[in-house]
Amino acid sequence: MKNKQKILLLLKKHSECTRIELSKSLKISQAAISKLIKSMLQEGYIIEIQKQKKSNSGRNSKYLKLNPDYGLVIGIHFDFDKIKVAVGNLGGEIKEEIFLDVKTTKEIISKVINLIDDLFFRYSILGIGIGMNGIVNNKEGVSIKSTYYNWSNVKLKKNLEERYLVPVRVENGINLLSLYEIGRGVVNKNKNFVLINIAEGVGISVFYNGEFQTGKYYDMGEIGHIPFDYGSDGLLCSCGNKGCIETFLANWRIEKKIKKITGKEYSYMEIIDLSNRKKTLFREVILEMILPLSHIIIWISSLLNFEQIIINGKITESNSFFIENLRRKIKMGILNKDKPINIIETSYEKSKILKGALILIGKEVLFNKF
Repeated sequence: MKNKQKILLLLKKHSECTRIELSKSLKISQAAISKLIKSMLQEGYIIEIQKQKKSNSGRNSKYLKLNPDYGLVIGIHFDFDKIKVAVGNLGGEIKEEIFLDVKTTKEIISKVINLIDDLFFRYSILGIGIGMNGIVNNKEGVSIKSTYYNWSNVKLKKNLEERYLVPVRVENGINLLSLYEIGRGVVNKNKNFVLINIAEGVGISVFYNGEFQTGKYYDMGEIGHIPFDYGSDGLLCSCGNKGCIETFLANWRIEKKIKKITGKEYSYMEIIDLSNRKKTLFREVILEMILPLSHIIIWISSLLNFEQIIINGKITESNSFFIENLRRKIKMGILNKDKPINIIETSYEKSKILKGALILIGKEVLFNKF
């Protein structure tokens, strides 16, 4: 591997490095590193930033990072109810965003192809990053199983690379959430963590020993379809089984539950708002989520000692009553009462996965230059 590629690989992994850190990691003299860095700065692959030291003593440190404005890429999020497409820079900043409604799964691919064709006509595109729901083979870029789109083994990477002749990366959408949160500094990339995403489906991202874990069959994290209620009257899940975790936690389930009780339709955010305003009925329905969610966290904590557990989704718009009750329930349920479980709430943002897709392919684009 060429030295410039090795430098990009380290910056891809660690986000930022000093010249000294690069010299030590690559076992190359500081003079040689400086020469390489000078060339890469001139070529525009990387940029240099200054970071102020916490103490007033000494000079500010100079760090190197991948240049987010080197070019434009396309990010795609195959979401549950619509397809989100964006053109943005390599750092996840969106320049243009388009939404496509999903009415029939048969027209999904053709509609996306037509849109990408248009974006390639209007922009100079360097790559395509994709966030997919369901089980994803991120090495070969295959959507193995999507219960929401009712498709199997769709070769997204192969088909798009053959058509557009640019690199394409496909990843589980929840891993892209984690990638985005790492970039924002919400989670520490040097620690093992699990991100639990509660949306129209429920899943987790597992970051362990500096990498996202997928498992041999790429289905690690598909906890939404683990049975929680084995009773005959369990609710039917999108996967065809009854009583899955998803039927207790997913946004659509909470909306249906409220409609069944009140006879009126409320959006999820309206339900959250009413629970925050201490409307008893709505708050009770939100609090009922704590039992299955606490079980998930206790299972995770018992199996592996993760240092951080991140909760993501619209549920994070709840006031402190939700997270405080969740922490209390977990504390009651774990065997080792002295064991710390660091639960972090993120802020809700609808385009996180889309931005994560831009960041994913952005790093790949620069790395493939050498």
